Amino acid sequence: MTQPGATATVFVRLPKEGERDPEDTGRLYLYLDETIIEVGSQKIFGVGALLTTVPVSPAVIAGALQALRDDPDRDPSTAGYSELKAPLDERTLARGRFHASEDSANAHSHFARAITEQVTGNFTFSFGDLSAGADTAAYRRHALRALYTSLYTRKPVACVFEQRTGLNVDSANVLLEEMRANLDPCAYEQALMRTYSPDITVTVGDKSHPGLQVVDMLLWSMGQEIFFPAGKKAVWAERCGLFKWSDAAIPEAPMRWVRCKVNCRNPMFAEEPDHVVAYPVTWDELIADQEDLTAANGYAAAERVLRRVAVNPLPDHAQHLRPMVAEALRGLARPQQVGPEEIRRVARAFIRVFDTVPVYRGMLGNDPHPQWLRLLRAKRFLGLPLRTDIAGGQLAAEFLANARRVYVEHQPEQYGI
Repeated sequence: MTQPGATATVFVRLPKEGERDPEDTGRLYLYLDETIIEVGSQKIFGVGALLTTVPVSPAVIAGALQALRDDPDRDPSTAGYSELKAPLDERTLARGRFHASEDSANAHSHFARAITEQVTGNFTFSFGDLSAGADTAAYRRHALRALYTSLYTRKPVACVFEQRTGLNVDSANVLLEEMRANLDPCAYEQALMRTYSPDITVTVGDKSHPGLQVVDMLLWSMGQEIFFPAGKKAVWAERCGLFKWSDAAIPEAPMRWVRCKVNCRNPMFAEEPDHVVAYPVTWDELIADQEDLTAANGYAAAERVLRRVAVNPLPDHAQHLRPMVAEALRGLARPQQVGPEEIRRVARAFIRVFDTVPVYRGMLGNDPHPQWLRLLRAKRFLGLPLRTDIAGGQLAAEFLANARRVYVEHQPEQYGI
């Protein structure tokens, strides 16, 4: 989601040897972990998200641990033996998992090699200054940013959150719904931006989870590169296959987030092909007709679409939206009791199916269907009732509710009834 005041720098380089295209599995896997980095007297809180097309296998961890176990430099009789590293390695092997801030360079080396060879994807790191007592708020803020910048997709997503106090599957789903609810109102001012509402399943894992161990290593490595670029540990990001291609910030927040490739040739691999393709309409054309009757007709068109969605076959990737559509339509069962809240439910359902299904399938050829512009205007109009931060949002919801109560009795067909 774009926010006012955001600035970004993009870095470009030629693909490196060993970078590859992720395997297309029809699914995505997202792993989220958090970190605190001390930079002098300042504490930086951040959340990292790794997006892949295949789940991170336990074999990644097992192979790296075995390589560490077999490392000849652990033998006290060899020249590479270190009395400082030895106890760290023993602790890593004893607990059976990696934890970057507590592991030795030996462990980092074997784990980084395993990541380079077996993990391909995108990595987002959102971070900012941690104020006293702000841990929960910081987690929510940076987790949402990491999610926003990762999920431009219709594909189903399996999301693994690292366990933390107060976080379980239910609260993680609440966070995801907050993400979706924050995107819905953007349809009003950013109607030309495609937004998707993929099916996201949630689990919560502990520090032994393979995917979360990889995120922990990527977080630590990128933290070294960003905050201690002249330090010896700054090399680990590159050794893991990380390349920072975007660095963005909202100075007023303050918030900063970087987007990285992880052994990946194309960082857009997870984005829908049409995400970067403009709708066949300009903004001036879209807003050329803002009459009240056009808005009312746009709402009616949206309701007709939802009624078709409720009974017709849907693509597999959009099946999860059917219950939301059904709930929105149930709220319209008593026409004279339809108010602003019922209108908002219809608006959310329509905005989420609009690009996800998408409802305009077959309309956007060389000669766009005449109904196309009406549907896009409906998407924009229905973003306004969801803008509870401005007076116009409530007024729009009340106007559409009043219009529906007036017309539905005499023109039910306009609403697909």
